[in-house]
Amino acid sequence: MTFYSRASYDPLWESAQNLDVPIYVHPTYAPTSDVTEPGGRETPNGDEYTEFVAAMLSAHGFGWHVDTGLSFLRLWMGGVFDRFPDAKIVLGHMGETLPFMLDRVNANLGPVKGSGVKAWKKNVWVSTSGFSFSV
Repeated sequence: MTFYSRASYDPLWESAQNLDVPIYVHPTYAPTSDVTEPGGRETPNGDEYTEFVAAMLSAHGFGWHVDTGLSFLRLWMGGVFDRFPDAKIVLGHMGETLPFMLDRVNANLGPVKGSGVKAWKKNVWVSTSGFSFSV
């Protein structure tokens, strides 16, 4: 997984900020080993669910949302929004679990507490992409 909080990505963030354009942070597929790890697919009756099911869980079934949410947290903790206070990002899929988890994450971060909520309110736009169905 690539994280874009490193200083080597600052030219990207600087350009986006100067152009006043958002960066869409989108998930990608998990490494094959995450999907095919032996012993990690047991069902309650001792069988294994299929590699297809494992792939879906690691991708749009759930894993994408957690990984992309982690990408935002790394941007925040890595100081991207401190260095580029007008940077804008878009998170799809109803915010990649963060609307439900941000207060909890923020409450456990000690000295950096608060800046993530500020960045969320100022720098993040959320898309409903991928959630066009009802449950």
